[in-house]
Amino acid sequence: MNRPRTSLLLLTVAVAVMLVAGTDALRELAGGGSAVAPAEGDAVLVFAEFGRSADRIYIAPASNPSQRTLLLTAEH
Repeated sequence: MNRPRTSLLLLTVAVAVMLVAGTDALRELAGGGSAVAPAEGDAVLVFAEFGRSADRIYIAPASNPSQRTLLLTAEH
């Protein structure tokens, strides 16, 4: 894997995590509860799917990875 693509992927993952955490925190502050985060103590998976024209970042409960939610698509 070349260096620019690796750097872009790491940056994309970091931005996605910050967006999810920020959005989730704002919803909690507004009293709406958490839209993405699982119940306290539940494990989650964050994973990426790499494609020729786009990479996708997902979050899913560790107990059921097939219940994934798309967080971000990075076109390239």
